[in-house]
Amino acid sequence: MFLITVPKLQTAVLASTCLALACLVGIYSHFTDQTAQPPKQLGRGQNYVSFNISPSGDDLVFAAQGKKSSDLFLLALKPSQVSAVTDDTTFEQQPAFAPDGKQVVFAASDTADGTAHIFTCPLNGGKRQQLTSSDRYDTSPAFSRDGTHIVFARAARHRPYSMGGWTWDQWDVFMMNADGSDVKQVTTSRYYQLTSPVLSPDNKQILFSVTHGEAVQRDICAASSDGTSQPDMLTHDGHSSDPSYSPDGSRIVFIADTAKNFDYELWLMKSDGTEPAQLTHTGSYSRAPRFMPDSKHILYLTDPARQSRYDLMQIDTNGDGLKKIADSSLFDNPMKWKP
Repeated sequence: MFLITVPKLQTAVLASTCLALACLVGIYSHFTDQTAQPPKQLGRGQNYVSFNISPSGDDLVFAAQGKKSSDLFLLALKPSQVSAVTDDTTFEQQPAFAPDGKQVVFAASDTADGTAHIFTCPLNGGKRQQLTSSDRYDTSPAFSRDGTHIVFARAARHRPYSMGGWTWDQWDVFMMNADGSDVKQVTTSRYYQLTSPVLSPDNKQILFSVTHGEAVQRDICAASSDGTSQPDMLTHDGHSSDPSYSPDGSRIVFIADTAKNFDYELWLMKSDGTEPAQLTHTGSYSRAPRFMPDSKHILYLTDPARQSRYDLMQIDTNGDGLKKIADSSLFDNPMKWKP
């Protein structure tokens, strides 16, 4: 029998390498959480959960675990009641309200890793309408404030992933009329990942975040909605993502771990990217911040235990009044959830 020994130096190098790999895995996990793709595993993990606030501020539409796949649900904030918007076998995700509050736009796919398209459906249970039909991956749609246009993210390439399975990349921003006509490509950068495209209140700018560079950095960009110029980077720290405009378009709320790696906190800045200020100091994993219509409050998801289990939180825009709206059980079985 032979006994294999490893010198102390080699042991130290091996340990350092393992630590570095673990950090990279942690970073990548955050990126994959932010990329809007259908859930590959439903149940305990909730990385597919997303929500949007109604124009009145009275309701939320959200994607969560349904009977057979991810479905869309409506949460009336008062008196905290849930109703189903969809109930089928397709993977529905990334819903957003129309400005009239009577219908939602969302992405859906037949399989967990196949092509996805943009749909609209009325909240009263009417028939859905398919707006896109390419062989690409369309997701994260959002209406313009006047209801005339929809902006969304599209991935052009479906490729094997190095750790197994398949992934979509070569992302860009697209825009179309609200009825699905006149689809136009706004950016041509083929980003590794792209999230949260949303139009400014005047329809002139599109706000979004991207993963870019060999160091796998995350930053927030703004692009002219007519596609006539290259996008401007509003952040340059490589740690910022998931942006959303305030109702008047003067401020942006976003997620960043700039202050401390892997503490994904809420930040606020002006719409031109100046005067960034940290809003929360929870040491948690947070994502998807959205202004309430009154501009006084922000709703967001947070995972304090870092187990892909999200609570729905509310905080005042001055950093006060932090409170929990719903615990993670809302997204496990929405129709049986109790406040």
